[in-house]
Amino acid sequence: MQLSELETLGWENVDDDPTNPNEITKIKMDILINQAVANLADILNINKSDTITLTANVGTLPTDFHAPVRLEDSDENYIEQIDDINDKGGYSQCWYIGNATTFTVYPTTTAEATATMYYKAYPAALSNATDVPSDIPSEFHHYIADIWVKAHYALKKNFLDEYTGLMLLWDDVRNQIAKACGNRRSATMIHTITDVYGGLG
Repeated sequence: MQLSELETLGWENVDDDPTNPNEITKIKMDILINQAVANLADILNINKSDTITLTANVGTLPTDFHAPVRLEDSDENYIEQIDDINDKGGYSQCWYIGNATTFTVYPTTTAEATATMYYKAYPAALSNATDVPSDIPSEFHHYIADIWVKAHYALKKNFLDEYTGLMLLWDDVRNQIAKACGNRRSATMIHTITDVYGGLG
């Protein structure tokens, strides 16, 4: 579904007038739709890579960065990630995400010019009327308006029971999307069978 179609469906779901919305403005509707899309980042498994220039061993995370997968130096050597800065002395080389936008490769006494980051990305935000959330299987697009938009409208109106019920449905939709995305990935995988003697079949 295109953004314009999701907007219209969202307004219809809250009994608003799509041609002249009063309950949810177009700006707010687009925010809600993009929040729903972003909420699915952890299950869509959008994998990307980016070669990042480092300045004094500090690099900027990609703008669509959701979660790290792997970091390599310019020679394609794996760099261990740490989640506690106090651990940096225990590795010959490691990296640490210090805030929402940057990371540092340690030790800083060994200069690194670039690093290649493999990461899970947020899906692209929708901004144009014809934009489609193509990272989400198409059969699930309507739930963005049918559940997420309607749930957050209920929250705005302080209909907490309705909000809670709709968000439980959203969790179920997330599980279905995760399964669908998993099926897509496994269908394109090359499966190798190892026989009982250790040979490849």
